[in-house]
Amino acid sequence: MIICKNSRQTGGPLLSGGVLPRRLRVRLAVLLSVLAFEVSGQTSGNFSLSMEPTSLKVTAGTNATMMMQVSVVGGYSQPIYLMTGALPEGVGVVIPSPVVGNQAVKIEIRAAATAKPQTYSIAIYAAGGGENRSANFSVTVLPEGTVPEPPPPLNPLELQPQSPIATPLPPSPGAPAPDQKSVVVGTHWVGSWGASAVTPSNESGAYYLTNVTVRQIAHLSIGTPTGLRIRLSNALGWNAVSFGAVHVAQWAGDGTNVTSAILPATDRVVTFGGSSTVVIPGGAEVFSDPVSLPMPAGADLAVSFYIPRTSNVPATMHTFGDQTAYFSLGDSTASPVLANAATDTVRPYLTGVDVDAPGASAVVALGDSLTDGMLSRRDQNLRWPDDLARRLQAAFADRAGVVNAGVAGNCVVMSCLGPSVSERFERDVLTVSGVKYLIILAGANDIGNAPNLTSAQLTDAYGSMVALAHAQNILVYGATIPPFGGSNYFSAAHEKLRQEVNTLIRNGGVFDGVIDFDKTLADPANPAYLLAQYNGDTIRPNNAGYQAMADAIDLGMLKP
Repeated sequence: MIICKNSRQTGGPLLSGGVLPRRLRVRLAVLLSVLAFEVSGQTSGNFSLSMEPTSLKVTAGTNATMMMQVSVVGGYSQPIYLMTGALPEGVGVVIPSPVVGNQAVKIEIRAAATAKPQTYSIAIYAAGGGENRSANFSVTVLPEGTVPEPPPPLNPLELQPQSPIATPLPPSPGAPAPDQKSVVVGTHWVGSWGASAVTPSNESGAYYLTNVTVRQIAHLSIGTPTGLRIRLSNALGWNAVSFGAVHVAQWAGDGTNVTSAILPATDRVVTFGGSSTVVIPGGAEVFSDPVSLPMPAGADLAVSFYIPRTSNVPATMHTFGDQTAYFSLGDSTASPVLANAATDTVRPYLTGVDVDAPGASAVVALGDSLTDGMLSRRDQNLRWPDDLARRLQAAFADRAGVVNAGVAGNCVVMSCLGPSVSERFERDVLTVSGVKYLIILAGANDIGNAPNLTSAQLTDAYGSMVALAHAQNILVYGATIPPFGGSNYFSAAHEKLRQEVNTLIRNGGVFDGVIDFDKTLADPANPAYLLAQYNGDTIRPNNAGYQAMADAIDLGMLKP
């Protein structure tokens, strides 16, 4: 599945970034067309939804696809985000989202062998620019083994010209065959790990990757009994990037044994539309095919990919990974150990891992370096979202994933490091699989860098994000901004502004609830400063402070 987003180039005092505008077509591979739908709920406005065919059936234990036409009027140009309502047990829906207008996309329906032979009612919702549309349809599941009558042919639906999609390359010579497993994977995708794309680094030629294998480690917040998929991003690149091979495996290391080694028995080839290679255009992202690989909660996934040739632009990456990554010449994606590999802590191209976890939902933590975990101990996963994930796992056992969407140096309403929180909100929050809750902790960098900033500007930006989240049935909790006394951000005016913003967060009715990190971390005797036992560098907490932040969150606010 390809995820595309229109964007604009941004710039700022620290580092500029962004992408050229793109309109990229979304496609899913055509699977078994044995599905039944009844459609209603089309409405007028800037865009509408329609589906074909209207009468098909699906056999338990199989997959099928239908076509949805997303139409727009009046030159509407914003991306349209699709989601489903509550899904019945054993039935899964995979939707490409967001999409652009005047576009036909395939929606994949999966009926597990456990799906009961009855007619189910499912709703699909769309939101864009504050508008909503819905389309209801029913899925008739036949008993396992039933051979349905041939369905009527799919209407191709008129497609408007689009930019090239991410297309598979021909298989490379000697590439391992795709992993073939009988287990149905992907009935309910949930985000288990994330790292937001930031402006490509222009400081080093090391990230103009050519003939290089990169192996990164992703710490999963929840596990899966069946499998997973990964998300690769070229969202901030302006040329296409080719991936010659991609593998996943369980990491053989831990916080005390930091190594490039994997557990060989868990090594799996990752495919994209059935191919072991893929090209991602500039401005686009791609989800892999499902990979059959059970993983326990708290395990570490090693993701290895081979870049055969440079794209002549710096790699889209998360610049502050706080986790060792490995770089090796040539295609060594299947190697148990990357001998003589160079190391760094950046995260090129890898932005997400979803797990197949029925009954689970995801929490997204959106913010700046406080959420990114700067100053936490490297390779230890001690950011506050990591600590929160461990608490949720103990309370709800594989039903609450946590996705970290923090970007060090990021701002809310101005351009600091990378696209602002507001600009990346759609890509980093609304497209996260299974997201149900959002925690926003952001604004310190705006206060410290914008001399004419007002509290209303920040709270208005919060309100806009809350409205977008509510359109997708996501509850949003606002976190107060901790003190930064003693730092270069501090002044009497900045402290006054911070207090004003925190008062509006606590009492302004913008959010669905409040998490008071300011109260947690501030020194009661001098509330403009961090408490000494939590003070990392006057702005950011230390490991104990991050744990205190996670402990301050009422888990009842995040029930799956």
